[in-house]
Amino acid sequence: MYYKRRHPEIIEAVQWFKQGDHPNVTPHRFEPTHGWLKGVFGDQLVTPGCYIVTKGHNQRYCWGQETFELTFERADPSEAKFQG
Repeated sequence: MYYKRRHPEIIEAVQWFKQGDHPNVTPHRFEPTHGWLKGVFGDQLVTPGCYIVTKGHNQRYCWGQETFELTFERADPSEAKFQG
């Protein structure tokens, strides 16, 4: 059995609270406080407090606030080799 570790990476993240906070979130049809993100896993529901994560090659994901804050730590932007 082999064990692997993920390479450390710097991501770009924007916390979303309302329409206009991120250009790739479109309005939800029936719920004005929610939005939709066309991400790598298809359409994802975005609710206030969620983070929109962009990795290389413009791959976007929606992360819930609690999960995001447990998974990621703040990074110095000067370390970023972001290719988004």
